[in-house]
Amino acid sequence: LKQLAVDYLHPELPVATTDPTACGRNYFSRASAEEYEEEEMMDDREDIMEDMAQLKQLAVDYLHPEKPVQVDSLASCRNYFDRASAPETMSVEEAEERALVLKDAQALKQLAVDYMHPELPVVTSDPTACGRNYFDRASALEQEDEEEMEERDAILQEMAILKQLAVD
Repeated sequence: LKQLAVDYLHPELPVATTDPTACGRNYFSRASAEEYEEEEMMDDREDIMEDMAQLKQLAVDYLHPEKPVQVDSLASCRNYFDRASAPETMSVEEAEERALVLKDAQALKQLAVDYMHPELPVVTSDPTACGRNYFDRASALEQEDEEEMEERDAILQEMAILKQLAVD
């Protein structure tokens, strides 16, 4: 079974056989094989696959906000802050406002990570934080076990039959 699993999961590996009478048939070059795709169709397929790869990358970026942003090493840019026509540096009020905005953005990022990954443990630094189990408290509704549910369903079915008999 292990060998079958390896063969299934790795189709790129060559087929090895010890049977000298084993032979294979090329499905694609036989006379009755289907026509190959036209070049236009192949180009369209390549374009679609490229679009799908970009969409996959966008989905990964959206679903994992904790991952760092990856930048192409050949990307070039211009520093707009050191140029001669650059605006003046920030004032103290602007710097404080910027710090508040960055702090809010960090909190929003943490909320996004918490929302998208419910399997992560909850971490708190509040020593007075406590939780309450809704299901095990004294005032909680009793939970029926499977036998009680089956018995209740049987009784309801019998009542429906009796009601039908009484009406007829």
